[in-house]
Amino acid sequence: MNRRKLLLCAFPAVALAITSGEARGGNAEAIALEAAAASLPKTLGALSVTLPEAIAKTELTSDQLRIEWRRAPRAGMVNVKFVITSNGVRKESWGRVEIGERVKVLVAKRALKNGQTIATGDLALSRRTVKRNNGWRLLPSALRGSRILADVAEGSIIDDTMLEAPTPLPRGHQIKIEISTGRLRVATSGVLERQARPGELTTIRLTENRRTVRVRLLSATRAKLVRK
Repeated sequence: MNRRKLLLCAFPAVALAITSGEARGGNAEAIALEAAAASLPKTLGALSVTLPEAIAKTELTSDQLRIEWRRAPRAGMVNVKFVITSNGVRKESWGRVEIGERVKVLVAKRALKNGQTIATGDLALSRRTVKRNNGWRLLPSALRGSRILADVAEGSIIDDTMLEAPTPLPRGHQIKIEISTGRLRVATSGVLERQARPGELTTIRLTENRRTVRVRLLSATRAKLVRK
């Protein structure tokens, strides 16, 4: 695992929080974070857990702690019940799990230098756990030629502090739309209802039936249908 940093939490009933990529094995924080991640569907991931102080200071094994969800997990900060069973004794306590979306976002394929421009091979799409609507979800080719605004370490998730954003596309711009259902993929076309940049969520009016659909722009020419 990567080195992980223990964070102080501002909640009065909770003393410690730990984030994904920061916990060390052999303690309650790491066990809770791993338990949260293991209990989530593939579309979601655990970013952090916030534990009551009594649990945070406890040494546990993975089979002693489990998480009970009050409702179906969703992206955001969620209240959960931590259940500890040790020597036949069951203890319950409330805490929180910060849940992110598991999606493909742009990452730096190599170290990027401030002041240079993006070239082919500098960026790649990688499935990561990010906060809801965070991360740039567009094709690497959409940023070719963009100016680099800061030094970026290899593997970093790209955001608007690192690279110059792509040029906005005007209302009426023609876009090819990809619609995927399982292994079936269908392509259609439409035009933008308003100005938008590649990577953004927006609305397109279909050419064939004039219906409007919500899409995410992948580049200046391609978009992917967003299902509600």
